[in-house]
This record gives sequence, structure tokens and C-alpha cells, in this order.
Amino acid sequence: SVKDRAALSIVQDAEAKGLIRPGGTIVEGTAGNTGIGLALVASVRGYRTLIVIPVTQSEEKKQTLRLAGARLVEVPAVPFSNPNNYVHVARRLAEKLAATEPNGAFFADQFDNVANRQAHVDGTGPE
Repeated sequence: SVKDRAALSIVQDAEAKGLIRPGGTIVEGTAGNTGIGLALVASVRGYRTLIVIPVTQSEEKKQTLRLAGARLVEVPAVPFSNPNNYVHVARRLAEKLAATEPNGAFFADQFDNVANRQAHVDGTGPE
């Protein structure tokens, strides 16, 4: 399922903290569902999206991400302990973009971002 409310919460939290500016890039390592949500939120809020995704994910997810405006970087599917895991690659790309892009970049970090969990406490959980 697309994680639209979690994505919105992550982006709103980043905006409130000044971590992302208009025209900036949201970077995330995802198997697809949170990435789709982030791409949709980004497209209506004026951000770009760079998604790092394992090559093993379905073509349908990849097509959906592209249709939502995301740029994809496909990487081999390797364990989290490997420095080339999609999450680690996304973090490194976000750091590089943050230093070079005029409008900056933000690593959404869905797995460790408290705003992701808070979206479920506030919204999807009570439902």
C-alpha cells in the first residue's frame, strides 16, 4: 500500500524544521511504497524526488514512481549490512546533493524518522 500519510508527515516535519526548501530534493531509499507517497507529496509541494530502489522491485512500482515525478537510481539488492544497500546509497546521495544543489536536499530516512511513526499514531492507527 502507498504510504501517503506517512510521506506527508515526513515532509511536513522536514518543512517545519527547515530541512527542505522550495525546489529542493527529497531523497529516499525505498522498496517503493513510501517512495510513491513521497513522490506524490513532493510533486504537489514543489520538490523533486530521488528514489534509490533495489533492482529487484517490480516494474509496476518503478513505473508508478516515475509517473509521480521521481528520478530513480536502481541498485543491486544487498543486505542492510552492505554499504551498498539502497538505504545507505540514498543517505550518501542526499548528503552529496545537500552540499551541491542550490535548493538543497533532504534524506527522508523513513526507517528512523519519528515523523513516519507519528503519522500512524495520529492517523492510520486510530482508523
